[in-house]
Amino acid sequence: MNGENVVREYDYYTLDQARQIIAEEQVHEDKVIAWRVARARAIRQKKEQAWRVYRIRLAIQRLMAVGMIAVGILISIIGGEGDWTPAFLMSFFGLPMLVTKNIVLNFER
Repeated sequence: MNGENVVREYDYYTLDQARQIIAEEQVHEDKVIAWRVARARAIRQKKEQAWRVYRIRLAIQRLMAVGMIAVGILISIIGGEGDWTPAFLMSFFGLPMLVTKNIVLNFER
């Protein structure tokens, strides 16, 4: 460097200044951690709500399936004359709704 004496300048901090800088960084890190925790909690609550809605809809669907089968059997018994076609048809549509884990009926309003 052409024989010149190059002096580099460094910023030196006192102990109090260094502590203040570290404290500010810690506050920022705490805010980031709190935000991540809140986001994870919101995601978990959303999943729990979706699971509750699924369980309720599945219970309603199973009750409706049992009702369909019961109505088919009652129509066949009360309607008499030995015709079991309503019971067969209602069982044909009710049993798959009873045993499946998928939501077959849409209960949206």
